[in-house]
Amino acid sequence: MIIGGWQLSGTVNIAGGLPYTLNYKEASTNLPGSAPTFPSYTGSAKMRTELTGFQPKSNGTGQRTFYTKQTSNLLTDPGTGIFKNPGLDTVGNVGRNTYFGPSFWNSDLSIAKTFSIHENIGLKFRMDAYNAFNHISPGNPGGNIESDGTITGGAAGYSPRQLEFSLRVQF
Repeated sequence: MIIGGWQLSGTVNIAGGLPYTLNYKEASTNLPGSAPTFPSYTGSAKMRTELTGFQPKSNGTGQRTFYTKQTSNLLTDPGTGIFKNPGLDTVGNVGRNTYFGPSFWNSDLSIAKTFSIHENIGLKFRMDAYNAFNHISPGNPGGNIESDGTITGGAAGYSPRQLEFSLRVQF
């Protein structure tokens, strides 16, 4: 009675990273008004985007880094990064939504069993595990190439593992 008759079900959600836009704050002085502050490629290589391990901080919060700072100042150090200042009256050639953030992975599981109490009365036990493997799915970084691409929050729809138990009488 206890060993047999269990029902197991699950769902898996795997998604690629969401697009985000790189920006370069110093480029805002190149163009008047509210023009985009995109950097320009130097033509040497593509920016590596890999997620680092969790880095705890002393105040109880932590972060992950998705990309490293490209340069301290693109105007004075033009050869130190993958990007360059686009120049006066020029919008950079990087464009909108050219990079993709970390991927999303989530799995929910549920297990259930109905126990017969009487011929038409049953007791149903169910346990649901949301994000059953407690996989961390980080959100997108800020996109400013003058700072590290730190991620402090989770992706939309992400939450740590949660367990839900229920007991129901069916008649």
